[in-house]
Amino acid sequence: MIKIALIDDEKEMIEEMKDYLEYREYAVVLATDAKSGMALLESTPVDLVLLDMTMPGTSGIEILRRFRIERPHLKFIVMTGRSDETTRNEVLAEGASYYLGKPFGLEDLDRAIEKVMEVKKP
Repeated sequence: MIKIALIDDEKEMIEEMKDYLEYREYAVVLATDAKSGMALLESTPVDLVLLDMTMPGTSGIEILRRFRIERPHLKFIVMTGRSDETTRNEVLAEGASYYLGKPFGLEDLDRAIEKVMEVKKP
């Protein structure tokens, strides 16, 4: 089973995403801010991180930079409301596996996970 860390400060959104991902038979752990997200990644083995780019305190980009070095096998899907080409290119250049501009649908999230993890869910 693929284990996903979901790090985002939009609590309603991540609860909806968590419910959906668990329905799709993924194991999901949550963090609702950057600090607890970093602690989660330090203590919990995961296969994929769904990471908000803009959070109070440490940015998602800083988390991405740190953990791409510490855990190069870890895959990241960065989610952001800044859906312009410059931001997309910056995120991918920093090592993200995929970029999702907010708002996005749950089907978009499915496609991103399937592509990054090379799985196909029914």
